[in-house]
Amino acid sequence: MNKNITKILFSGIVFILVLGMFAIVANFEHTLSIERHKQDAKDALLMTQTNLESIITSRMISMASIAAYVEIDNEISQLEYSSFAKNIYASSDEVVKSMTFITDTTITHIYPYEENKSAIGIDLATEPSQRELILYAKNNLKAVFTAPVNLVEGGIGIIVRIPVVVNNAYYGQVAIIFDYDKTIAASGIEELSDEYIVELAGFDSLSGEKTTIWNSGGDLGRDSITQEVDLYGSTLTLTVMPREGWLGITVLNYMIWFIGLIVSLLAFMGMYKVISFNEDLKVANEELENTIDRLQQSEAYITYMAEHDALTEIYNRRKFVNVLETQLSSGKTGSVLLLDIDNFKNINDTLGHVYGDKVLISISKGLIDAVDDNVYVFRFGGDEFIVLLMDETDTECVDICVKNIVKHLKLSNEVEQIKNHITASIGISRFPINGNTVEELLLKADIAMYSAKKSGKNKREFFFEDLISNFENRVNIEKRLRDALELNEFMIYYQPIIDSMTGEISSFEALIRLKDLSMPPMVFIPIAEENGMIVPIGKWVIKEVLDQLQKWEASGFEIKPVAINLSPRQIYDATIVDFIKEELASRKIEPSMIEIEITESVLIDNKEENMKVLALLKKLGLIISLDDFGTGYSSLNYLTYMPVDKIKLDKTLKDRFIDMEDTKMIDGLISIAHGLNLEVVIEGVEEPSEFEKLIVTNCDYMQGYCFGRPSPADQIHDSHGRFVYRSTSKWVKDSIISDKSGESTKHE
Repeated sequence: MNKNITKILFSGIVFILVLGMFAIVANFEHTLSIERHKQDAKDALLMTQTNLESIITSRMISMASIAAYVEIDNEISQLEYSSFAKNIYASSDEVVKSMTFITDTTITHIYPYEENKSAIGIDLATEPSQRELILYAKNNLKAVFTAPVNLVEGGIGIIVRIPVVVNNAYYGQVAIIFDYDKTIAASGIEELSDEYIVELAGFDSLSGEKTTIWNSGGDLGRDSITQEVDLYGSTLTLTVMPREGWLGITVLNYMIWFIGLIVSLLAFMGMYKVISFNEDLKVANEELENTIDRLQQSEAYITYMAEHDALTEIYNRRKFVNVLETQLSSGKTGSVLLLDIDNFKNINDTLGHVYGDKVLISISKGLIDAVDDNVYVFRFGGDEFIVLLMDETDTECVDICVKNIVKHLKLSNEVEQIKNHITASIGISRFPINGNTVEELLLKADIAMYSAKKSGKNKREFFFEDLISNFENRVNIEKRLRDALELNEFMIYYQPIIDSMTGEISSFEALIRLKDLSMPPMVFIPIAEENGMIVPIGKWVIKEVLDQLQKWEASGFEIKPVAINLSPRQIYDATIVDFIKEELASRKIEPSMIEIEITESVLIDNKEENMKVLALLKKLGLIISLDDFGTGYSSLNYLTYMPVDKIKLDKTLKDRFIDMEDTKMIDGLISIAHGLNLEVVIEGVEEPSEFEKLIVTNCDYMQGYCFGRPSPADQIHDSHGRFVYRSTSKWVKDSIISDKSGESTKHE
C-alpha cells in the first residue's frame, strides 16, 4: 500500500475516533436540552393542574357542606339554600354559573335564583344529554364529573355532582355548574396553547372510554407529556406537546461540534506528523498526549458549563434539580430557601443591565461566603437564587443561615464605588415536611417567598398551610372592596388639626372607613395598594371630600382646608393632576382648601416623574405635606428638594422624646424645618399632659385624640354650623395663654 495512503488512513481513523467522542458529548447535551424543555413543560402543567384543582375542588368542598346540611334536615327551603350558596358563588370569580340541588332527579333548588328559576322542576332523567349520568350518580352513589355538557338552561358547562344520602338511602344530589369557557380560561390552559399542542381529557363514567374536554388542535404524538388532574373523585389527563417538537439543538451543542471538529483536525494532523517523521516519534507522542489532554479539558469544560450559571459561575437550575432529586430519593431531609432580590429592577433601570449583572456577581459571591460546606447555592434565573440546606429542617438552625445571608448581602452591596441597598425576600419549604418532589417544594417555597415580599420585603417566611387560607382571605377582602366601591359603602371621617398658637381648628384630615366598620383601614388599605384598587378608591375620596366642602359652604357652615392622603400608586397615575383640577373647577372650590399628604415612599420608584407630579399639584395651588416624618427612609436631605409645604412628625418620634422628658430634639428639628420655610405638624398628641409639654416647642400645628377623634361629617358642626370642637378647646387656649406668660422662663 502506498505510504502516503497509509498515513492518511491511520490519521483518518484518529480523526473519526476523536470526532466520535465529541459526537457522544454533543448527543448527551442534545438529550439534556430536550430534558430541560420537557421540565419546563412539566412546570407549566403543574401550575395548570394546580389552577384546575383549585377552581373545581375548592368550590366542591364548600358545596359538600350543603349536602351535609340536607342529610341532617332534608326540608331545606329555597331561601335557606340561597343563603348557603351565596358565599360559595361570591368567591367564584365568575367561573360558577349556578349551583343546584336535585331532589331525586328533579331540580328543586337553584342559585342564583332569578336568572335560573326556569330550570326549577326539570327532571334531568328525561334530558337525553344528562339522563345516564344523573342515574349513574343515583344508582352508584358516586360523585360525577361531566364536561363539556349542553346545559338545560342554555350554554356549555362543566358539571360536578355529589349524591346526598338520607337515612342510608339516596335522596338527591348537589351540583355546581361551571362556565366552560371561563373555567378553561382561568385554568391557564389557553395560555399553554400558545407554545404547546394541549389536550384536556377525561373518562366517561359509564363507558370508561376517553372523552376530550378541550383541545387546542394538532397531533400530540407519542412523545407528549401527560399530567393527571384529580377533580373530586375523577381523574383527568392534561397532555402537551410543543408545536415545534422537543428542541435539543442549542448554542452549546454547536460549540461542542465546532470544538470537536477543531480538535479532530489537530489529532489528524498530529497523527500524520507522527507517521511522517519516525525520527521524531517521541515528539509526536507528546503532541498526541497534548491533544488528548486538550480533549479531556474540553469535555470537563462542557460538563462545567452544563452545571454552572454563565454569568455568576455558581451552580444553575439544572444542578439544583439533580442535587435535590438525589437528596429526596435517598430519603434525606433538608430545606429549600428561595431568594428574590428586592427592587432589583430599580438597579437595572437606573444604572443599566451591565451594572446590574455586576451586582448579581457580587451577590453570588456574598451568598457563597455566607453558607457552610453542607449548603449549596444556585442561581435560579434573573434575580432569584436558591440556597439548599442538606439534612437541616430545624427552624432555629435555618434562621441562623438566613441571618448569615442577610449579613453578607449587606456586605456585598458596593460595586464600582456605588453602594446599593441589597435586601431579599426569602421563602422556605422543608422536606419531607412540605413535600417530597422538586416541583412541590419549589411551588411552596415560591408561595412563602411571595408572602414575605407582600408583608414588606426583606423578610423570611416558612411555608405553612395557612398561607393558602390567607390567600383566600385576601380574595375575600378584594371582593369586599370592589363591592364597597360599587355600592358606595365607604365613608369619610374627619379629624381636626389645631393651630398651636391659638388653639383653633386650622384644618381637617380626611380618613376613609367602611360604613359598617367591619374592617379597619390598616387591613384593607395595604391590599388596595397592592392590587391597584387604591386608585379608584382614592378618586372616590377626593370627590367625596370636595362634595362635602361644597355642602358645608352652601349651608353657611364654617369650613377649613381638608388634607387627603395620596398613595404612591395614585401619584403614579398619569391622570391625577387633571382629575383634581377638573373636580375643583366643577365645584368652584379654591385649590388652597385641599392639602395633599404623601409619604417618602413616593421616592422609591419613578422618583423624577413623581417629583414632577408633586410640583404640578403644588403649582395648581394645593398644599403638599410630607406625612410620617421620622420613620422609614425620611431624612432632612429630602426636605431640600421635595416640593412640600409642611412636614408631619410621626407619633413614634414624638413618643420617643416625650418619654425621654426632652423636647429639645423636637424643637431643633422644627427649627431646621422653619429654616427651610416649612410648617410643622406634630401627630398623635393623645393626652393634655403631652400637649402641655409640646407647647414649649415652636411647632405650628398639632393633631391627635387630645383635640378630637375622627368623626363623620354630620358630627363636625353643631346646629348653628359652628365647629363642635369649640366647646372643648377652652383648656387648650388656657394652656397656651399660661405658656406664653412663662415663655421666657421655659425657653431659657
